[in-house]
Amino acid sequence: MTKHNDAGDVSIGYWMMALLISWIPLVNLVAVPILAFCAGDRTKRNFYRALIVWFLVVVLLQIALLLTGVLTGALAGLLTMILEQLKNMQAAQ
Repeated sequence: MTKHNDAGDVSIGYWMMALLISWIPLVNLVAVPILAFCAGDRTKRNFYRALIVWFLVVVLLQIALLLTGVLTGALAGLLTMILEQLKNMQAAQ
């Protein structure tokens, strides 16, 4: 039977603190990038790097949704203007 060595394991307390740091606004903007590249353990670095990737994904989705809303509003305004012009042309005839 093989023995399991827990020396390299990260404690639950550390992960709870890591999540807490990542949830605090402004603190996370400073702490997460630092820990993503300076944490001593590879597992910890990968965790913080994954947080950065998720952050970028969410930001890109928000930008896409914003642009979709802006373009939809602009298109609705343009169509309304065209319909008004058509109505005015029909009324003038």
